[in-house]
Amino acid sequence: MAGLATFANEQSIRNPFILVAAKDPTSKGQADTFEGAARSLGMDIAGVEQWDPEAKSYTDLMAKVKASGADSVLLAGLLEQNGAQIIKDKVSVLGPNDGAVKLLAPDGFAQQNTIDQAGPATKGMFASLPGKVPSSLTGEGSAFVKELKSQIGDEPLELFAPYAGQAAEVLLAAIQSGNATRSGVIASLFKTHVNDGIVGSFSITPSGDPSPAPISVSEAGDTFVLSKTITPLPQLVVAARGG
Repeated sequence: MAGLATFANEQSIRNPFILVAAKDPTSKGQADTFEGAARSLGMDIAGVEQWDPEAKSYTDLMAKVKASGADSVLLAGLLEQNGAQIIKDKVSVLGPNDGAVKLLAPDGFAQQNTIDQAGPATKGMFASLPGKVPSSLTGEGSAFVKELKSQIGDEPLELFAPYAGQAAEVLLAAIQSGNATRSGVIASLFKTHVNDGIVGSFSITPSGDPSPAPISVSEAGDTFVLSKTITPLPQLVVAARGG
């Protein structure tokens, strides 16, 4: 979320309102890390509220956001948590996403289904995801994307597809390392060093994440289109985690 906060800061967002999917620890974690990074960047948090994934309408919630004077809304949660409805109600009450109140969301919304389900209300919203988008890949990654597109035809290519391919390659290499026990495979995964792979060059950190860890922010239109790739500063990542 430090990457998304960095992007928000670059968009001159100063007063984000954070909406969190209720009773979901992962969504709460997203909200907390965004808030930590945003405050470190000098933003004032306009408010924090939960949304009930079972609700039929969020217009009252959006009225609270409007009353706060927020210049943006962050949706900390998933599309599957009634995300399409909350996007529609955001636009209904607060106006288009390319207007006075921006709409931001993490990777749980960075998928074509968001656009398919919420329709025109998604236009102009920004969604982040870990890593690089398929269109920005080069070398082996570009070849992999072309092969996938040849198989799916006109269907949109999901943003995480190349990472799924890279994960499969890394796992197979770990299994073939000579120690095919569960613990042996895990140990081999943490020794991973990939050069010019599907998603570029990286190693695996002790937390299980790839390093370096870029964040891609895409803007919704007919599909999600890359707006910017950001590698957040290490000190901002620490701030996001409450350090």
